[in-house]
Amino acid sequence: MEKLKSAVIDFADLDVEIDCIVSLSYLLWESMAEGLLDVPKYMQDIHIPAAFMLNTKLVTLHQQLHDIQERLQEGLTEVEA
Repeated sequence: MEKLKSAVIDFADLDVEIDCIVSLSYLLWESMAEGLLDVPKYMQDIHIPAAFMLNTKLVTLHQQLHDIQERLQEGLTEVEA
């Protein structure tokens, strides 16, 4: 039962991280859409690190969700036993 509680708490904590990713995605998309194909050099200097940070956050979130899924599965297995 502890694994289930821990997994649910960790999942709830990811809510802030998900909000951050959504906000960053929106800002990056809007910023890039404003310039369409004619993006000045200084904007490219901002977009590239922002896109890399977004990718890093998504990869990390993906792994965290897999870890939570495994703990939930283990917890459910223990409860069923």
